Amino acid sequence: MPLLAKLQRYSRRQYIAGLLLFALFLAIIGQLQVLLVLFVLSLPVLVYSRWVYRQQQHHGVTDREIEQLLRTFLGGAILLPPLALVGQLIIGPLLAALCFFDQRVSIQNQLHKYIHAPATESRAVPVHGPKLSKMLKSLKLDKTFGYYMFMFALAYVVAALVEEFLKYWIIQGTCCCGSSRRVSCIRSLFCCCKGKNASTPAFTALKQRQQRHGAIRGMMCHPSRLLYYHRPHANHAFVVFLAVLAGALGFSVMENLGFSLAAKTFHDKISTAALRTISSTPLHCICGGITGVRMAERLLTHRQGGSEQRGTNAAKAELGRWRTKLAVIFPAVLIHGTFDAQLFLLMTLVSDKMESAHPTLYGVVLPTILSSVVLLVSFVYLRRKLHAMENKMNETRYMHVAVDLESGERLGAVNGGFGDEMDFFGNEDEEDDNDSEAEEETFVQGGNRKFEPPTKEADVMVNITDSDSSNQGVDSNGIVTGRWKTGIFGFTDSMVPNGVMSCCCPGIAVAQISARLGLMQFYHVLGLFGGLYLVALIAACADSDFFEFLFWLCAVISALCLLRLRWRIRTLFSIPGSHVEDAAFSFCCGCCSIAQMASHVESYEPGTFTFAPRATLQGYSLN
Repeated sequence: MPLLAKLQRYSRRQYIAGLLLFALFLAIIGQLQVLLVLFVLSLPVLVYSRWVYRQQQHHGVTDREIEQLLRTFLGGAILLPPLALVGQLIIGPLLAALCFFDQRVSIQNQLHKYIHAPATESRAVPVHGPKLSKMLKSLKLDKTFGYYMFMFALAYVVAALVEEFLKYWIIQGTCCCGSSRRVSCIRSLFCCCKGKNASTPAFTALKQRQQRHGAIRGMMCHPSRLLYYHRPHANHAFVVFLAVLAGALGFSVMENLGFSLAAKTFHDKISTAALRTISSTPLHCICGGITGVRMAERLLTHRQGGSEQRGTNAAKAELGRWRTKLAVIFPAVLIHGTFDAQLFLLMTLVSDKMESAHPTLYGVVLPTILSSVVLLVSFVYLRRKLHAMENKMNETRYMHVAVDLESGERLGAVNGGFGDEMDFFGNEDEEDDNDSEAEEETFVQGGNRKFEPPTKEADVMVNITDSDSSNQGVDSNGIVTGRWKTGIFGFTDSMVPNGVMSCCCPGIAVAQISARLGLMQFYHVLGLFGGLYLVALIAACADSDFFEFLFWLCAVISALCLLRLRWRIRTLFSIPGSHVEDAAFSFCCGCCSIAQMASHVESYEPGTFTFAPRATLQGYSLN
């Protein structure tokens, strides 16, 4: 039985009972605090699962592909951390020996002095114990050119290159012994697909090939089955993107778990888990997403016939070259290395005296700002690449429709093997040239034209033609256009519920406005405001400069989101104004601005407290 089907057999009550038993077990062994750490670290996984199931309906992802994503997540969580640790332990000392070659005598003397220190000093454990990190931090090194070269090599090679290559490998690579058929192959240990026997029923050539490579059943012995040994469809490239993202998320969760459990106190564990959840996890997911998009673009290029060779084996051969591997992961390595390098340089350039004089500035504000800038820029880059990939997928789908209309053949037919001879578009029969020319003439004479999607200019022309000569009035939904329905203090006309909700529950009011126009789902906006209130509660309870700064940062971001919502409403309904006016009302009188927008879009029923959103108006969402 497939793994996903096994998980779906259990109900929610059974999962809750299992969670309670696990909590009881942790309480018995005295590690109940680990449960809260696991809950904090699992939040990104829950968000990713929710998003994947939404994309399943939009992109047509099958249940078998969802199961493959689950296996890829487990592969990233189980296989990648030890492999990354081994690679970093091998490369790190080699780079250190190369960069600090001029200081080798001083380093050897300091290490010898530390190892052979008298027992009276506070060194109760051997050098290979937990004091190893303290010993390395106590080394006095001259900040020469080799020192800074080691910092950059540590960021871009040891951390970024190793981890990003492993994220690529978990999808493209293989951990089996190739095409070997020996019984002692490691495949027989980690793969469920066994060898041939007399009781195995007869399969087609395609299924036999899939079974040999672990495509039908099996664990993580051949991850490349997700890319190549799979029946292709128009949205398969998006599945590849989701798979790389799943592997990166699994690796990030296990890495964060190791750092969190290594902390001494419960406060340090929770702080480390929360800090790495909002910084390290987005970084790994963004870098993994960029790698997945670039890998999917290569597959789409071969699928559309944009390269000299077309087919599955051609894509596999190209993605197997080292030049292609490095080209695919280069942007992710650059972003990951830049994120780590700026933190390393900040730790190097800021002295102890400067940090003691301004601990909040150098310990919280600067690292948060620099990290946020890198994450924001990389996220914008990922979003643009993802939109470009989706447009390319749509072009492939339109090309399929065009071929079907001209040839009349069934598309998506799969032959016996996934070789270079496979035709993704079903245009293998080119014998009847005369018939096709006659059909083309008939097609032209019949007056049919190729379908061209409407452009933005055409949309604008239609709107201008259908609208009234004056800017003010109402649209098809009865919403006032050309001016605000009420003034900035117009909530006094409807104190219940508009005035009360805007002042006491602004998150619910903004969620109702967004849902009313179809700009964002109601519960998503509530979740964002709930996270903001949770950060405010933690900042009020915990005496931490980091959470206090994080709260003010989230407050500024929420005001900027309110500014954008007000600008969006002005644009949709042709309301005159300026960005300065939007910023002033959003930052100085946010409640009044929310009430004005709620009155304009009629997101509430006068005289009634309703926490649920009203029906969504049609014609305002870009989706």
